[in-house]
Amino acid sequence: MTLDIEQTGWQNFWEDVGEWCAENWKAIAVVVLVVIAVALIVVCTVFSGGTFLATIAPGLLGIAKGILVGALLGGALGGIFSALCGEGFWSGFWEGAFLGAISGAIMGGFGAAFELTKWAITLLGGGADAFASILNDIFDNIFKGENNSLLEIIANAGISFSLGFAFSWVNIGLKTWGNSSKNKAVKFLFADVYNAGINGRNNPWSFSYNYWLGRYSSSSTIKMSYKTIFKGFAADLLTESRQMLWIETFKAFVSEKVDGD
Repeated sequence: MTLDIEQTGWQNFWEDVGEWCAENWKAIAVVVLVVIAVALIVVCTVFSGGTFLATIAPGLLGIAKGILVGALLGGALGGIFSALCGEGFWSGFWEGAFLGAISGAIMGGFGAAFELTKWAITLLGGGADAFASILNDIFDNIFKGENNSLLEIIANAGISFSLGFAFSWVNIGLKTWGNSSKNKAVKFLFADVYNAGINGRNNPWSFSYNYWLGRYSSSSTIKMSYKTIFKGFAADLLTESRQMLWIETFKAFVSEKVDGD
């Protein structure tokens, strides 16, 4: 009898653990993705000199940067929007962080590894959002027992692609406007490099990162420091948070309205 009670207790414990993991799979996935991003940074920094990594490091660091920046911005915006809709901050945070990390990894990896045209960037933006949407729906079906049909998954992916494509194109236009404008407000909101400090002329963190990345990828003996990588990521976070804050919020609002209808 005692053995049966102990087995039942352990069974209940593991069932509870399984239910928690299934319910919180997005949080677990985000943590795993962040660990992968940190591991990529360590690998590119420590094990790079004199190895083949110099040629693929820009892509690896682009993936890492995309994961971290995408998860942070996506999570923050998703959580805020979810809280404003009365659904709780953390549910929106983890979903936004997961979608942002997946999209960011794809955009960051391809963007760093290849010279992309405007059309390629917009197509990639739509494709990354669509792929993240498909993963989100499939894993919700597997882990949370939701009943998203194939048609619903395809429809959600189509909506995500359309929004990602459209807003990527709009963002390119706004960057071009911000970079060429003499209006300080326009430049502050949309220019690639404007703020004094970490992204300004007096302390060009973004320039420093890109400069050393170019030297790093052209010579197998050069190692990038953690400090340089941090500067590049921080500069990118600042630029993207300024440029994407309103556009990602509006995209999430439109997506929520479409899904609700």
